[in-house]
Amino acid sequence: MNKTSKKLSSLAQDKEELQANNSFKWLRSSEVRKLLNVGNSTLQVMREKGLIPAYQLGTMWFYREEDINNEILNSKKSINKSISL
Repeated sequence: MNKTSKKLSSLAQDKEELQANNSFKWLRSSEVRKLLNVGNSTLQVMREKGLIPAYQLGTMWFYREEDINNEILNSKKSINKSISL
């Protein structure tokens, strides 16, 4: 096995280990906007204010599905609370 093949094999193994250890499902902005029923500018404001955690890779933003689901649950709890008052 030459040096390049060994390096590729090592990288492939590293990738598999990272995927196995990373149990998060990542969502893109378009998916989050649909789930939250918000527009691009609203999502941007939510990101900037720290209302939802977001991670940037280059020019793209990613969100953990768990964080978005928690935001949806918190919103529902808040609505239910205000209705029952």
